[in-house]
Amino acid sequence: MRWIEHTRQHLNVTALEARAFLIVATALVVGYGASRLSDTTELHEHATARRIEQLLDSLHRAEATKAPADAVKSDAPTHYSGSPTNAAMSRAIRTVNLNTASVSQLDALPGVGPATAQAIAEARKRNRFTSVDDLLDVKGIGEKKLERIRPYVTAP
Repeated sequence: MRWIEHTRQHLNVTALEARAFLIVATALVVGYGASRLSDTTELHEHATARRIEQLLDSLHRAEATKAPADAVKSDAPTHYSGSPTNAAMSRAIRTVNLNTASVSQLDALPGVGPATAQAIAEARKRNRFTSVDDLLDVKGIGEKKLERIRPYVTAP
């Protein structure tokens, strides 16, 4: 009752209007808080992927300083033309199914950012992927990007 009276006097409205205002304001605050909490998990997953990338980069730099340059071996696929740092990061990525992977799993693929990951998710809502080559129909994925992510995706 104290809040209603305070709102009524402060806004110069009736008690019924003050009560309606407080209900709407409370709903907005609760809704905003709930939306921020639901986004926290995805942001946490994205931050974790970035941290893993940083750790892999630092490990690769440490290995490179210990061994002569000609002794450093890359486990990257032969068609992959990225730097050894990217190859180290790519080895940490597991194969994901294009039809079932989450947006954060798609975002973790080499060369795929949040926008492209979302575009892949939207494309599979329209039509399931029957082949990895179906990715060429997704905006933002061309031949080069497809070849870069091909080792890490499947489409049964």
